Amino acid sequence: MHPPLPQYPAKIHALYLQHLLAEKHAVDFESECSFSTDRFFQKGGGIMFGVLTARDREGNEVLLKAFSGSLGGKRNLPGWAAHLVDDQDYAAYMQQYDHRIKELAGSPEQAALSHEALSRYYSLYSLSTIDGERIPLTACFPPDSIPTGSGDCCTIKLLHAALSQGLHPVSMAEFFFGCSANREHLAFYGPCDQKCKPILEHMLGLDIVYRDQHIAVVNKQAGLLSVPGRTQDKIDSVE
Repeated sequence: MHPPLPQYPAKIHALYLQHLLAEKHAVDFESECSFSTDRFFQKGGGIMFGVLTARDREGNEVLLKAFSGSLGGKRNLPGWAAHLVDDQDYAAYMQQYDHRIKELAGSPEQAALSHEALSRYYSLYSLSTIDGERIPLTACFPPDSIPTGSGDCCTIKLLHAALSQGLHPVSMAEFFFGCSANREHLAFYGPCDQKCKPILEHMLGLDIVYRDQHIAVVNKQAGLLSVPGRTQDKIDSVE
C-alpha cells in the first residue's frame, strides 16, 4: 500500500540508521551491542526497520525508530518503539499456554488449545488511534482471519508509539535490511497490504488510495469534509 505519511524528513534519518547498523554491526548499538546484524544475512533472515518523525505539543521534533517482529525472541530493546503487547502480559500468556500446548503435542486437543491460545494472544493487542482512542486488533479484521504477525510491523509500532505519546506524526520511512528472495537490502518499502492496511484504516480513519510528495488520494467516509468547515462542529476533515 502507499505510505500513510510522507517519507521526508524521516528518510534522511533512516539513511543514518542504515549507516549505524552497518558500522556497529548490532541492533542495540546504543547499549550492549549484543544483537548482531549478521543474523539478518542468513537465508530468509532479513528484517524491516523504520523511522518516524513527529512533533510534540511544543513543536519539537521527536524521532522514533522500530524493527519488525522480534529479535531472537527478544521483543523489546532500549531506544526502540515498544512491542504492542506488554512484556508482563506476554509472560503471563506464555505461562498459561506454552507448557500445556507442548504437553498435548500430537493430540487432537492440541489444535483446539492452540486456536484458543492464538485468539487470546491477539486479544492482548490494543492500538492507539488518531482520535485518541484505543481499539483491539480484532476490530481490524474479520473473525478468525488475522494474518500472522499483524501488529508487529514497523509502521504499526511507530504510529502506535507516536499516537500513544500524544505526538503528531509528520513523516515515516521503512527499509529492508538483510537477505531475502524478494526484497532488496537497504531498499525502501511501503506498508504491506495484507497486515498493515486494515490496521491503518482503523488507526487513521482513512483508506489511502495513492500518495506521493505532491498529493494524497483517499477514499473518505461519507459525510467527512475534505477541508475544515467554518463552524466548530465542522472542523473534522480529511485535511
